[in-house]
Amino acid sequence: MPIDPRAKRLLDLLAAAKGSGSGADVTPAARRAALDQLADLAAGAPPHVAEVRDLVATGPDGPLPLRLYDPSPGQTQPAILFFHGGGWTAGSLKTHDVLCRTLALHADCKLVAVDYRQPPEHPYPAPVEDGWAALDWLAGQACALHIDAAKLCVAGDSAGAHIAAELVLQARDAHRREPTRPRIALQLLICPILDPAGALPSRQAFRDGYFIDPDVFAHDRDAYFGPGALSASLLASTDLRGSPPTLIHAAEFDPFRDEALAYAEQLAASDVEVHGRVHPGLVHYFYALTGAIPAGRRIVEDIGKEVGTTLAALKAPRFDG
Repeated sequence: MPIDPRAKRLLDLLAAAKGSGSGADVTPAARRAALDQLADLAAGAPPHVAEVRDLVATGPDGPLPLRLYDPSPGQTQPAILFFHGGGWTAGSLKTHDVLCRTLALHADCKLVAVDYRQPPEHPYPAPVEDGWAALDWLAGQACALHIDAAKLCVAGDSAGAHIAAELVLQARDAHRREPTRPRIALQLLICPILDPAGALPSRQAFRDGYFIDPDVFAHDRDAYFGPGALSASLLASTDLRGSPPTLIHAAEFDPFRDEALAYAEQLAASDVEVHGRVHPGLVHYFYALTGAIPAGRRIVEDIGKEVGTTLAALKAPRFDG
């Protein structure tokens, strides 16, 4: 299928705005400001959620900001713990506000977004440590927030999906050792980066002109993991058994498409229930730019419904060996 015309138009506009300079020379502060500005221009109108409020958990290095999206205050519901993308270095609660609102509404779940620490100021494993703090906090606050702690989804997009997927595997192992630790019932990975130093065919096929600047990505990756990032691949995980059911959504014209498909195959080979889809014609980050790429809005709504339906059907998460 050809690339979505609205996605193509946005890519052309971004290419013209970038010019001929190297994006890797841009400071982290400027990168963050640019992604915030892109959200202002292209994320679309934020749908109404009954309650949206900022919360604070105790993190490993001080206060950890969170944002709660609650479509049904006072009603016990499943919950989504969400980690935003942005190449680890950028992205924020602001850039993913419309996405989080849409997921919460259409999943009919409470959603807690994590404002984790970011490189280069806070390299790996700081964001994953913040993820643990948020997960433990959420489990401890389940009653107060009217959350069904047996139906918890950990989710993320792009670089945030790497944080989410690593947290899911660590939580699986922790629960095996200590059954009182939080259990994750479902994971959702949207256009995930799972093999940061990888070279699967889609990396080369969509290397230039498809939203991801390869030089910027390599710079951000190394700022997070250290040079090379060879040990950061989740495709190298040798034991995925006992992982929770997984939903994986990829985009056709995305350099990270093939690693999403490879991870889905590895999960399925480990007897994990997996539902995956490649969205034709779309590009990386389409789900956060639905004001500019209207086809993405319906897809995000459908992803939310898929999460809600899947959680509603779960009796209890499996963590067998």
